[in-house]
Amino acid sequence: AADLIGTDHVIKFYAKTDDAKVPGLTVKKELTSVTRGDMELSDFNAETYVAQVGDTLHYTITVTNTGNTEQSGTITDTFTVEGEDAELKNLTATPTGSVNFDETPRTFSGLASKDTITITADYTVQSGDKSISNSVDVGSDVPNTPKDPNENDNTVETDVASLTVEKKADRETAFVGDTITYTVTVTNTGDVELTDVEVTDDMMPDTVTVK
Repeated sequence: AADLIGTDHVIKFYAKTDDAKVPGLTVKKELTSVTRGDMELSDFNAETYVAQVGDTLHYTITVTNTGNTEQSGTITDTFTVEGEDAELKNLTATPTGSVNFDETPRTFSGLASKDTITITADYTVQSGDKSISNSVDVGSDVPNTPKDPNENDNTVETDVASLTVEKKADRETAFVGDTITYTVTVTNTGDVELTDVEVTDDMMPDTVTVK
């Protein structure tokens, strides 16, 4: 501003400048729902949910341009089962506005201020699965974009409750009068303790030995 001082008054001039560019970019990963059989779990709570074999997990990734300037970058999604890379199914991306999005390797450009990219994907829990982990990160190509303040919250960990049952006989060949001893082995193959497990066998006698 400049002051011109006259005899009776002061006149001030202000030069208008463009608004400062403030880049911003966040990403959020959620386990939004679960399908068991043909039904979606009505009492689903991501914080307390324990998966079962056959459950289909539905994940959502939301990338948001929180700044006031256009964004471009790359989304990195890491999905593992028991520490090993696994594959998500039915990946669908829904960008808003006129953003350009490439599903491989999930790069984007032209993401306008306050616009989002939503990605959904599914995984069906298999027998033997445990320690399911899904994390996401977003990297910006725009200089001076700060790190996502909630980046440590972008990993979804899911425990699995599962068991296997194996039945074996102590011999492959038997004759009349022989006694065959069967061994049924129940193994907890999941992440959590199982209680009140019931084993049903139509040939099981009234007396069994449990070890």
